[in-house]
Amino acid sequence: MILHNSSNMTVVEHNFKIAFTSATIRYAFDNAIGLEEFIRFIIENLRIEFRFRPDLIVEIVEAGQNTEEYSSEMAPALEPSSVSFKNYYINRLTEDLSFYIRVKTPNGNVLTRLEDMRLRNV
Repeated sequence: MILHNSSNMTVVEHNFKIAFTSATIRYAFDNAIGLEEFIRFIIENLRIEFRFRPDLIVEIVEAGQNTEEYSSEMAPALEPSSVSFKNYYINRLTEDLSFYIRVKTPNGNVLTRLEDMRLRNV
């Protein structure tokens, strides 16, 4: 969804769902940022919002990639790139583009419960 369009930037807003949970969040950002910056921005904010443990691996996965090989949540993660978000998704910016957030342990096990992803209260 396009929120603001000016000569300097276009701010878009998209939904993000923590894979295998019901937790969702929306983030707005300038669609001219590179995919590497987009990934970093989203992951840094998710770590704060959801209090993810620092040892966990957080990946962003474009939703809607169901195949016979894998479900949408298990699709390949976005790879960092200097290509802008706008150019990467040039034909889909007006669609309701959304993303999964896949959270894994350092040994690659995908977590499916928020309580396993969060920092414990001390």
